[in-house]
Amino acid sequence: MNWNRNRTDFRMGSISETGEFAFINRIQALFPTSADVLHGPGDDCAVVRVGDRIQLVSTDASVEGVHFRRNWTTHYDIGWKAVAAALSDIAAMGGQPQFVLTSIAIPTSESIDDLESLYKGVADAASACEAVVIGGDTTQSPSGLMIDVTVIGEALNNGFILRKGAQSGDMLVIIGTPGRSRAGLLALQNNIDSPEVIRAHNHPTPRITEGLWLSEHPHVRAMIDVSDGIAQDAGHIAKASGIGVGMTSASVAIDPELLTLCMELDESIPDLVFTGGEDYELAFAVDPDHSLELIENFRRTFNLPSYAIGAFSDKIDGVTIDGNPVEHRGYDHFRPST
Repeated sequence: MNWNRNRTDFRMGSISETGEFAFINRIQALFPTSADVLHGPGDDCAVVRVGDRIQLVSTDASVEGVHFRRNWTTHYDIGWKAVAAALSDIAAMGGQPQFVLTSIAIPTSESIDDLESLYKGVADAASACEAVVIGGDTTQSPSGLMIDVTVIGEALNNGFILRKGAQSGDMLVIIGTPGRSRAGLLALQNNIDSPEVIRAHNHPTPRITEGLWLSEHPHVRAMIDVSDGIAQDAGHIAKASGIGVGMTSASVAIDPELLTLCMELDESIPDLVFTGGEDYELAFAVDPDHSLELIENFRRTFNLPSYAIGAFSDKIDGVTIDGNPVEHRGYDHFRPST
């Protein structure tokens, strides 16, 4: 009886009303599992046991008109970004990438030279992270390119970091330069020559080495890659951990590249940082007693920005910025932008 009721509920409304993440939550109950699946849907990667090893597996799709436009990028960068986005999921778990598979749907008018350039981007992105391309599939597309990338990695020494694990009082720390990808998109939309942020949007760098480094620190309790905006992705950590998270706009580092563009377009730096998405930086929860030391060691090791942008708390419901609840937190594939 309950199954029938759930099936009826499932058919009510459209996916634009449900939204991406509520939809994912609803379909998870349909999937069988096994004892070798240590963690299934709901994190950046599935975690599976294969013999005496723990493997990390993820997949990511890139669709023309949704994730990229030809007049704003190159075929090389289309291939690079598709693979980099998928590999970033392994970085978020503190894993080492090993293998990449790519399936692509191709319009019949596509030139061989352009496709070869796309696959060169695929190969180079994999090689940059010490992974190899081992196969895939090709098929015809009636309209536009679509690339689906599956990545397989290893949890070295069988250690990995989940989204779940943050504790009340933990600091929320971000690395790198979040907000640049969204700024790059704005630059492209407004025909502004801003090479650094455009490169951040079209040619992101998955933080594999940084993720491995963070995974070795016992005071890092949860981690995620920033693909949908910090507000949304930090919210995923909070929800998985059964607590809330509060952030402050005054904590956002002033990135000169963002400052220049925001002044020209009258945009807000905190808005780009909190809700931008597609940065593929890492955000993590860390024991507050060890956060400053870890941040300083990270900066010295990688020469990258790293700073606390908020804190997790069992006294906060959901996500807040400057004490105000956040409703629209970041990107959702099926809900219109606000």
